[in-house]
Amino acid sequence: MEPSRQQRRTLARERARAAERLFREGLYPAPDPPAAVILVHHLIGILGRRNDARRASKAATAVHRVFEAHIRAQRDLPALDCRMGCAHCCSLIVTAAIPEILLLAAAIRQGSQTERLELAARIAESRAASSHLGIGEAVRKPVPCGLLTDSLCARYAARPLGCRGHVSRSLAACLANAADPTELIPGSRAHGTTALDCKLALFAALKAARLPHRSYELNAALERALETEDAERRWLAGEDIFEGIPVDPTRTQQIEGLLDRMIADATV
Repeated sequence: MEPSRQQRRTLARERARAAERLFREGLYPAPDPPAAVILVHHLIGILGRRNDARRASKAATAVHRVFEAHIRAQRDLPALDCRMGCAHCCSLIVTAAIPEILLLAAAIRQGSQTERLELAARIAESRAASSHLGIGEAVRKPVPCGLLTDSLCARYAARPLGCRGHVSRSLAACLANAADPTELIPGSRAHGTTALDCKLALFAALKAARLPHRSYELNAALERALETEDAERRWLAGEDIFEGIPVDPTRTQQIEGLLDRMIADATV
Protein backbone atom coordinates (compact mmCIF):
# COMPACT_ATOMS: atom_id res chain seq x y z
CA MET A 1 0.00 0.00 0.00
CA GLU A 2 1.38 3.39 -1.02
CA PRO A 3 1.94 5.84 1.87
CA SER A 4 -0.36 8.82 1.98
CA ARG A 5 0.85 12.37 1.32
CA GLN A 6 0.73 13.08 5.05
CA GLN A 7 2.77 9.96 5.80
CA ARG A 8 5.37 10.99 3.22
CA ARG A 9 5.58 14.46 4.75
CA THR A 10 5.99 12.98 8.22
CA LEU A 11 8.73 10.66 6.99
CA ALA A 12 10.50 13.55 5.24
CA ARG A 13 10.47 15.62 8.45
CA GLU A 14 11.77 12.66 10.47
CA ARG A 15 14.62 12.09 8.02
CA ALA A 16 15.48 15.78 7.98
CA ARG A 17 15.80 15.74 11.79
CA ALA A 18 17.84 12.55 11.60
CA ALA A 19 20.19 14.16 9.05
CA GLU A 20 20.72 17.17 11.31
CA ARG A 21 21.65 14.78 14.09
CA LEU A 22 24.29 13.27 11.78
CA PHE A 23 26.08 16.63 11.69
CA ARG A 24 26.04 16.81 15.50
CA GLU A 25 26.86 13.22 16.44
CA GLY A 26 28.12 11.49 13.31
CA LEU A 27 27.00 7.95 12.54
CA TYR A 28 25.13 7.53 15.83
CA PRO A 29 23.42 4.22 16.73
CA ALA A 30 20.17 4.20 14.77
CA PRO A 31 18.75 0.73 14.16
CA ASP A 32 15.83 1.72 11.92
CA PRO A 33 17.00 3.04 9.58
CA PRO A 34 20.75 2.85 10.21
CA ALA A 35 22.59 6.16 10.31
CA ALA A 36 24.49 5.27 7.14
CA VAL A 37 21.18 4.90 5.30
CA ILE A 38 20.05 8.29 6.64
CA LEU A 39 23.29 9.75 5.28
CA VAL A 40 22.72 8.15 1.87
CA HIS A 41 19.20 9.62 1.76
CA HIS A 42 20.56 13.07 2.62
CA LEU A 43 23.29 12.86 -0.02
CA ILE A 44 20.82 11.70 -2.67
CA GLY A 45 18.81 14.80 -1.85
CA ILE A 46 21.86 17.05 -2.31
CA LEU A 47 22.81 15.42 -5.61
CA GLY A 48 19.23 15.70 -6.80
CA ARG A 49 19.28 19.52 -6.77
CA ARG A 50 19.61 19.88 -10.52
CA ASN A 51 19.88 23.66 -10.44
CA ASP A 52 22.82 23.62 -8.04
CA ALA A 53 26.09 23.52 -10.01
CA ARG A 54 28.04 22.83 -6.77
CA ARG A 55 25.97 19.89 -5.60
CA ALA A 56 28.79 17.35 -5.99
CA SER A 57 31.26 19.29 -3.85
CA LYS A 58 28.46 20.03 -1.35
CA ALA A 59 27.88 16.28 -1.02
CA ALA A 60 31.60 15.88 -0.24
CA THR A 61 31.38 18.62 2.39
CA ALA A 62 28.43 16.82 3.99
CA VAL A 63 30.26 13.49 4.36
CA HIS A 64 33.32 15.26 5.73
CA ARG A 65 31.16 17.01 8.34
CA VAL A 66 29.62 13.68 9.37
CA PHE A 67 33.07 12.07 9.64
CA GLU A 68 34.37 14.86 11.88
CA ALA A 69 31.23 14.83 14.02
CA HIS A 70 31.53 11.08 14.53
CA ILE A 71 35.19 11.29 15.57
CA ARG A 72 34.42 14.13 18.01
CA ALA A 73 31.66 12.02 19.55
CA GLN A 74 33.98 9.06 20.32
CA ARG A 75 35.09 8.74 23.94
CA ASP A 76 37.54 5.85 23.68
CA LEU A 77 39.81 6.93 20.83
CA PRO A 78 43.46 5.82 21.11
CA ALA A 79 46.11 8.46 21.69
CA LEU A 80 47.51 9.57 18.33
CA ASP A 81 51.02 10.71 17.47
CA CYS A 82 49.74 12.86 14.59
CA ARG A 83 50.72 16.52 15.01
CA MET A 84 50.58 19.68 12.91
CA GLY A 85 53.61 19.73 10.64
CA CYS A 86 54.00 15.93 10.73
CA ALA A 87 53.73 14.92 7.08
CA HIS A 88 55.33 11.47 6.91
CA CYS A 89 52.14 9.98 5.40
CA CYS A 90 51.81 12.65 2.71
CA SER A 91 53.84 10.78 0.11
CA LEU A 92 51.52 7.76 0.18
CA ILE A 93 49.20 7.25 -2.76
CA VAL A 94 45.73 8.54 -1.87
CA THR A 95 42.47 8.01 -3.73
CA ALA A 96 39.30 10.08 -3.49
CA ALA A 97 35.78 10.18 -4.88
CA ILE A 98 35.21 12.78 -7.59
CA PRO A 99 33.05 15.05 -5.38
CA GLU A 100 36.02 15.26 -3.00
CA ILE A 101 38.32 16.10 -5.91
CA LEU A 102 35.96 18.84 -7.05
CA LEU A 103 35.74 20.23 -3.51
CA LEU A 104 39.53 20.43 -3.31
CA ALA A 105 39.74 22.09 -6.71
CA ALA A 106 37.20 24.70 -5.63
CA ALA A 107 39.17 25.33 -2.43
CA ILE A 108 42.39 25.82 -4.42
CA ARG A 109 40.69 28.29 -6.76
CA GLN A 110 39.75 30.44 -3.77
CA GLY A 111 43.42 31.25 -3.15
CA SER A 112 45.51 33.94 -4.76
CA GLN A 113 46.67 33.49 -8.35
CA THR A 114 50.26 32.99 -7.18
CA GLU A 115 49.24 30.27 -4.73
CA ARG A 116 46.99 28.59 -7.31
CA LEU A 117 49.82 28.43 -9.82
CA GLU A 118 52.29 27.11 -7.22
CA LEU A 119 49.90 24.40 -6.05
CA ALA A 120 49.01 23.42 -9.62
CA ALA A 121 52.70 23.04 -10.46
CA ARG A 122 53.36 20.86 -7.40
CA ILE A 123 50.26 18.76 -8.05
CA ALA A 124 51.44 18.15 -11.62
CA GLU A 125 54.90 17.21 -10.34
CA SER A 126 53.46 14.75 -7.84
CA ARG A 127 51.22 13.23 -10.50
CA ALA A 128 54.09 12.84 -12.95
CA ALA A 129 56.37 11.30 -10.34
CA SER A 130 53.81 8.63 -9.43
CA SER A 131 52.33 7.92 -12.88
CA HIS A 132 54.17 4.58 -13.06
CA LEU A 133 52.89 3.38 -9.67
CA GLY A 134 49.81 1.24 -9.18
CA ILE A 135 47.11 2.17 -6.69
CA GLY A 136 47.34 0.00 -3.61
CA GLU A 137 51.02 -0.86 -4.02
CA ALA A 138 53.12 -0.74 -0.84
CA VAL A 139 55.27 2.08 -2.18
CA ARG A 140 55.72 5.79 -1.68
CA LYS A 141 55.79 8.46 -4.33
CA PRO A 142 59.21 10.02 -5.01
CA VAL A 143 57.70 13.42 -4.11
CA PRO A 144 54.98 14.24 -1.58
CA CYS A 145 51.41 15.21 -2.35
CA GLY A 146 51.21 18.43 -4.33
CA LEU A 147 49.06 20.02 -1.63
CA LEU A 148 51.89 19.90 0.89
CA THR A 149 53.45 23.29 1.71
CA ASP A 150 56.17 23.45 4.38
CA SER A 151 54.95 20.12 5.82
CA LEU A 152 51.37 21.43 6.06
CA CYS A 153 48.40 20.59 3.85
CA ALA A 154 47.51 23.76 1.95
CA ARG A 155 43.83 22.76 1.93
CA TYR A 156 43.55 20.72 5.11
CA ALA A 157 39.89 21.59 5.72
CA ALA A 158 38.96 20.08 2.34
CA ARG A 159 41.17 16.97 2.57
CA PRO A 160 39.48 13.74 1.41
CA LEU A 161 38.31 10.83 3.54
CA GLY A 162 41.41 8.85 2.58
CA CYS A 163 43.50 11.39 4.48
CA ARG A 164 41.04 11.86 7.35
CA GLY A 165 40.95 8.15 8.08
CA HIS A 166 44.73 7.66 7.95
CA VAL A 167 46.12 8.40 11.41
CA SER A 168 48.90 6.90 13.50
CA ARG A 169 49.45 5.89 17.11
CA SER A 170 53.20 5.70 16.63
CA LEU A 171 55.57 8.24 15.11
CA ALA A 172 58.30 5.59 15.20
CA ALA A 173 56.16 3.34 13.01
CA CYS A 174 55.60 6.22 10.56
CA LEU A 175 59.34 6.77 10.31
CA ALA A 176 59.89 3.05 9.75
CA ASN A 177 57.19 3.05 7.06
CA ALA A 178 58.84 6.01 5.35
CA ALA A 179 61.98 3.89 4.99
CA ASP A 180 60.10 0.68 4.15
CA PRO A 181 56.44 1.02 3.03
CA THR A 182 55.75 -2.59 4.01
CA GLU A 183 56.16 -1.63 7.69
CA LEU A 184 52.72 -1.36 9.28
CA ILE A 185 51.44 1.80 10.93
CA PRO A 186 49.15 1.29 13.95
CA GLY A 187 46.13 3.42 13.21
CA SER A 188 42.71 4.03 14.73
CA ARG A 189 39.86 1.67 13.97
CA ALA A 190 37.32 4.44 14.56
CA HIS A 191 38.97 6.72 12.00
CA GLY A 192 39.34 3.95 9.43
CA THR A 193 35.85 2.46 9.70
CA THR A 194 34.16 5.86 9.83
CA ALA A 195 36.00 6.99 6.71
CA LEU A 196 34.94 3.78 4.95
CA ASP A 197 31.30 4.08 6.04
CA CYS A 198 31.15 7.70 4.87
CA LYS A 199 32.79 6.84 1.56
CA LEU A 200 30.34 3.97 0.95
CA ALA A 201 27.44 6.31 1.67
CA LEU A 202 28.83 8.79 -0.86
CA PHE A 203 29.34 6.03 -3.43
CA ALA A 204 25.77 4.82 -2.92
CA ALA A 205 24.37 8.33 -3.43
CA LEU A 206 26.49 8.79 -6.56
CA LYS A 207 25.30 5.47 -7.94
CA ALA A 208 21.69 6.42 -7.24
CA ALA A 209 22.30 9.66 -9.15
CA ARG A 210 23.84 7.66 -12.04
CA LEU A 211 27.22 9.31 -11.57
CA PRO A 212 30.65 7.58 -11.51
CA HIS A 213 31.10 6.08 -8.03
CA ARG A 214 34.75 5.09 -7.84
CA SER A 215 37.94 6.40 -6.21
CA TYR A 216 40.56 8.12 -8.38
CA GLU A 217 44.24 8.85 -7.69
CA LEU A 218 44.19 12.18 -5.89
CA ASN A 219 46.86 14.27 -7.61
CA ALA A 220 46.09 13.05 -11.13
CA ALA A 221 42.37 13.73 -10.77
CA LEU A 222 43.01 17.06 -9.06
CA GLU A 223 45.32 18.16 -11.86
CA ARG A 224 42.58 17.32 -14.38
CA ALA A 225 39.92 19.18 -12.39
CA LEU A 226 42.09 22.30 -12.14
CA GLU A 227 42.89 22.40 -15.83
CA THR A 228 39.28 21.79 -16.93
CA GLU A 229 37.02 24.82 -17.15
CA ASP A 230 33.67 24.32 -15.37
CA ALA A 231 34.81 20.87 -14.28
CA GLU A 232 32.05 20.26 -11.76
CA ARG A 233 29.22 21.40 -14.02
CA ARG A 234 30.53 19.35 -16.93
CA TRP A 235 31.04 16.22 -14.81
CA LEU A 236 27.55 16.50 -13.35
CA ALA A 237 26.20 16.83 -16.90
CA GLY A 238 27.71 13.44 -17.74
CA GLU A 239 30.97 14.43 -19.40
CA ASP A 240 33.76 11.98 -18.51
CA ILE A 241 36.40 14.64 -17.86
CA PHE A 242 38.39 12.19 -15.69
CA GLU A 243 38.84 9.60 -18.44
CA GLY A 244 42.22 7.87 -18.18
CA ILE A 245 42.86 8.79 -14.53
CA PRO A 246 43.96 5.76 -12.43
CA VAL A 247 41.00 4.24 -10.58
CA ASP A 248 41.08 2.18 -7.40
CA PRO A 249 40.69 -1.40 -8.69
CA THR A 250 39.36 -2.85 -5.41
CA ARG A 251 35.68 -2.88 -6.33
CA THR A 252 33.79 -6.17 -6.04
CA GLN A 253 30.30 -7.40 -6.82
CA GLN A 254 29.81 -7.68 -3.06
CA ILE A 255 30.43 -3.95 -2.62
CA GLU A 256 28.14 -3.12 -5.54
CA GLY A 257 25.45 -5.24 -3.91
CA LEU A 258 25.94 -3.39 -0.63
CA LEU A 259 25.57 -0.05 -2.41
CA ASP A 260 22.37 -1.27 -4.07
CA ARG A 261 20.91 -2.29 -0.68
CA MET A 262 21.83 1.09 0.82
CA ILE A 263 20.11 2.85 -2.08
CA ALA A 264 17.01 0.68 -1.73
CA ASP A 265 16.77 1.35 2.01
CA ALA A 266 17.38 5.08 1.55
CA THR A 267 14.72 5.54 -1.12
CA VAL A 268 11.85 3.71 0.55
